[in-house]
Amino acid sequence: MKKLKPKGVMHFPPIKNLPIGAIIALITAVIVAILVARASTNAEAATQIFADRIVVEVEGEGTPVLIIPGLTSSPEVFKSALTHHPHTSIHWITLAGFAGVPAPTDLDEFVTPAANAIVNYIKKNDLKQIKFVGHSMGGVLSLMIAAQLPERVDSILIIDAVPFLAALFQPGADPELVKNNKATMRAQISNMSNTAFIAMMRQGLPRQATSPAAQARVWADIERADQQAVAVATSELFTTDYRPILKNIDAELSVIIPHNAYIGVTPEQLRDRYKDQYNGIENAEFHVIENSRHFIMLDQPEALSAAFNAFMEGNVNE
Repeated sequence: MKKLKPKGVMHFPPIKNLPIGAIIALITAVIVAILVARASTNAEAATQIFADRIVVEVEGEGTPVLIIPGLTSSPEVFKSALTHHPHTSIHWITLAGFAGVPAPTDLDEFVTPAANAIVNYIKKNDLKQIKFVGHSMGGVLSLMIAAQLPERVDSILIIDAVPFLAALFQPGADPELVKNNKATMRAQISNMSNTAFIAMMRQGLPRQATSPAAQARVWADIERADQQAVAVATSELFTTDYRPILKNIDAELSVIIPHNAYIGVTPEQLRDRYKDQYNGIENAEFHVIENSRHFIMLDQPEALSAAFNAFMEGNVNE
């Protein structure tokens, strides 16, 4: 199996009457498309689609595998751990506002519009028997989309994500009380200076990945993220209970859980906490990967690669 490596870019522009934010995004897309096309010497080109909410880069043909990174991240965080399986098309997704992609013009909401954009992308391209790989917020988005399109989604590989984040840190948290904190959290992040925002994000970096090289890869995306987009997305993810949508999901789930010595609970106890989050889903398996922090694909790329290969081959129980 060969390592995934994008080979070219093709741009599909949005409709007319563009707002200024979309015009900027379009110009950026065209520049990127020209540069990558010039660099490519292979006739088989990947496709990059710019929209107000998502950027999608496609490689290969066959069973669709949609890969969604988490908060602030680009698909680059996956590429050292994932290999291209034959007869698959890989759809690398970057959310607008993250990793240098211009933020959406409308930031009243972030998570639900992002999910809806991916749903529209799936319908437009008539994708079926979809496999999702979602890290963190990407895992939550995968759940949301699978709940909307149960007939189109076959399986989901969830990397360190839960449907109600507050309850992971505080078991038994009341969803209504937690929801009341959304506006305050959003305002706190939105209103801090960019210097303070960068300092806050850097302070949390050691919890994201272990090695300096892995942290540098995470930071390369963080420092290009839009502060307002991060504020809206963070406040929604930390205060929204997405568990009610689980009853609408038919897909098989494989949940990958990172564990390290600093967590304070055993791997078995941590696995039970994650299982509680997915209560009601029959086709769910849970796998703990030791000596890893949030970015499992950077801390333990071989273990994550093995989990991905098993997932692709339908052997998530092994």
